[in-house]
Amino acid sequence: MGDVTRLRPPTDGVTAPNTITPAEMKSLIEWLGLTKNWFAERVGVAERQVARWVDGHAPIPDRAAGELIKVWNEAAEQIHRTIATAAVNADDDGVIILHTYRVDKDYPADYPSAYHRALMCRAVDHLLMRTKYRVQIHYHEGNP
Repeated sequence: MGDVTRLRPPTDGVTAPNTITPAEMKSLIEWLGLTKNWFAERVGVAERQVARWVDGHAPIPDRAAGELIKVWNEAAEQIHRTIATAAVNADDDGVIILHTYRVDKDYPADYPSAYHRALMCRAVDHLLMRTKYRVQIHYHEGNP
């Protein structure tokens, strides 16, 4: 089973520059299940500033690009861990059940629950392409 690709991985101990294009920024925010408002709060700017970055009307600061790359790499690690442990949890019928969160207050992390749902969908994509299992996503019931 292949690894999930990380964005701008370090090469020979040297970290790649934190440059991303406006299209990459917009695509990554959406792909990660995040909103411009959430990302704006994360980097300490107004939502309108993030809109200016993704529309190409203002240069993307290295710190904002670096933060988004960090979030992407954390997501890639979480997807990788989910994939790596999923087959162990398959039931007798060959079904893997992944769990996610219905609402933000239930997700015990500094991200919206939509982020976790997006990552579980990415894990499902990988599992369906690379394993013989059927995969379902269910909500955590009660305390996760």
